[in-house]
Amino acid sequence: MDLGEVMQEGVTAPEMLVDDLLVEAEHHYVYGQKESAKTWILLHACRQLVEADKTVLWADMEMGRKNVADRLIALGAEPEAVSAHFVYLEFPALDLGEETTVLWRTLLRVKEPALVVFDAQTEFLGVAKLNENIGTDIERWAQPYITPARRIGAATVVLDHVPHGGADRPVASRQKGAAAKVELKVIRDEPFGREKVGRVTVERTKNTVSAPIPEKQSFHIGGDGEGGFVFEPAEPAIDPNYAAKAEQEENVRQAIVEVLRGEGTEISQSNLRTLVRGKVDGGVADKRFNEIAREMASDDQHPVAVEPRGQVRFYSLDDGD
Repeated sequence: MDLGEVMQEGVTAPEMLVDDLLVEAEHHYVYGQKESAKTWILLHACRQLVEADKTVLWADMEMGRKNVADRLIALGAEPEAVSAHFVYLEFPALDLGEETTVLWRTLLRVKEPALVVFDAQTEFLGVAKLNENIGTDIERWAQPYITPARRIGAATVVLDHVPHGGADRPVASRQKGAAAKVELKVIRDEPFGREKVGRVTVERTKNTVSAPIPEKQSFHIGGDGEGGFVFEPAEPAIDPNYAAKAEQEENVRQAIVEVLRGEGTEISQSNLRTLVRGKVDGGVADKRFNEIAREMASDDQHPVAVEPRGQVRFYSLDDGD
């Protein structure tokens, strides 16, 4: 690859595959609680693509054909467009065997998808007998499946879950989202169902390529009680304390950098939190502090390591970092 030739083309803005959501030829990570509407959001995007004569490859370890078809019907997808451009793999055994990986690369070459979706990562890793708590296992699976899709210019999306109990980050190793240029968190603000319209919010949590994706966008979703289905933009919920929270969180980020520049070779997450509290009046809740620290780590703003037993350790910064 001649990078000089690429440079002569000049700096280009990211091109959107689906407005406000997906970037052409980039890797995306979409996560949220179960039943938060992650699949609905992606299938709505897929409907737009197939009706624009662009091919989608959907690898499904979660829903099954009937449920996916039902959702496409509810979203108004045309069966002819789906038949022509929606390549559906039901419970595919995407293991690390040579035969499977060769067939996968062949499928990509033949179908030339604009978008490849994996639903969901935890299940795919399980089929391949890999451990979602080990970053190298996650990368071992990504190399034969995600990487070939990106090489042919497809956008890729991995769907994943967050743990029960209110956690806001994906389950297991942070390596899951490390390669993604865009991360989106889906939040169910109001319950929805076949007979009830609710509300969901898509929050942009990582945007390395500076794509034109809103920080937050909300949608009304659900059955209207009269046999119809609603999926339409909604006004984002307004948090009256948003400005104060944002300022306090920025103070925490600055304090994290100050502490890491002043400490020794490494520091545990709990000790980092304690030292930051000494610099910031009020601070933030422990859970939110941990999220901020890990978000900074995922954006390479400071070095971090996850030890075998899940203990997170941060490494000191030089003054020039």
